[in-house]
Amino acid sequence: MIKHLTTWILSGVAIFLIAACQSTPPAPPSPVTLTDEESVEATVVAVDQANSSVTLRGPDGQEGTLVVPEARNLAQVEPGDTLRVAYTVTYRASVAAPGETQSGLALAAGRAEEGERPGAFIGALAATSMEILSVADDGSTVSFRDETGVLDSMQVITAEGRDFVRQLRPGDVVILEFSESVTVQVEQPQESS
Repeated sequence: MIKHLTTWILSGVAIFLIAACQSTPPAPPSPVTLTDEESVEATVVAVDQANSSVTLRGPDGQEGTLVVPEARNLAQVEPGDTLRVAYTVTYRASVAAPGETQSGLALAAGRAEEGERPGAFIGALAATSMEILSVADDGSTVSFRDETGVLDSMQVITAEGRDFVRQLRPGDVVILEFSESVTVQVEQPQESS
């Protein structure tokens, strides 16, 4: 009886140890987001209401005239105002949950309401899913199948991107999102105190 009990206990311990030794899959890498922003300012030199044009002086001192036939609230723009244009682009990569995919495109645009300072924006967001096929050991290259079945590979340029890619495994599905936007604002000069 003790012999059978010992066998049962040892068998149970062996099963427990085997189960404990099985490796659990590594957690997916945290999403990575890379953003680049550029902006430029120009000073309003002249406004021609009759021809819907604005003459601007850029940061390098050069002047140029823009015709803005659809400008709303142009009457509020005066010499000395500052025109600010900002461009932002963002890439985000994340590992999808099992069975999850994303694909699509969204656009948005707008401009200032009547009576407000002139301004406008336009933006776009695109998303796609890709199945990882292989990853270079150093994370510099990743091969994948896109959602239409096309096989491709890409070089990974940034250190943050390579850190993310090195953690991927064949079969992982990655959702890649890309967004870009442009905003334009006209502001009155700051009054000195």
